[in-house]
Amino acid sequence: MATKKYIVLHANRGLGTGEPFSGGVASIGASATTAAPVAQVEVTDLTEENVRDLARDPEVAAITLPMPLTIIAPHVAGVAAL
Repeated sequence: MATKKYIVLHANRGLGTGEPFSGGVASIGASATTAAPVAQVEVTDLTEENVRDLARDPEVAAITLPMPLTIIAPHVAGVAAL
């Protein structure tokens, strides 16, 4: 199977990728002493099947393809141009 490079955001709050409003009524009365979520970014090669499996993982907040970037060399202006 062919793989592509993906960026995976793991979060320990159980957000999930399938339901953005999964907190439900129980999250309304959540205690203020709840530990802050910990995020971890991973860049990995995945097959389409792996992506679908990760999307069902409640600790995965997002999965995306990396955005290609091209760095443009700066333009150096001469003194006469000022």
